[in-house]
Amino acid sequence: MSRPPIYPFILLFCFLHLPSGIQSNDLQILMKLKAALQTSNTNVFSSWESGNSICNFTGISCNSDHSITEIELSYQNLTGVLPVDSICQLQSL
Repeated sequence: MSRPPIYPFILLFCFLHLPSGIQSNDLQILMKLKAALQTSNTNVFSSWESGNSICNFTGISCNSDHSITEIELSYQNLTGVLPVDSICQLQSL
């Protein structure tokens, strides 16, 4: 008796875990952004906690796949150096 091929199952497993991996990466990028702008005199980052969904962060909009599509932080008196290299890694932005 031959075994069923395992490759289709591995491929399926990878695709099922892709969205959570992307969201985890997006979370890390947003945490870098928060850290870079932490000295700002604002409470805009009060919802930016790792226990919250990134789609519930103030100023963040997501699509139906829970990928970031917009960062809107205008008029928040933010100061700091933007981590542009990290922000550019947000694939749906």
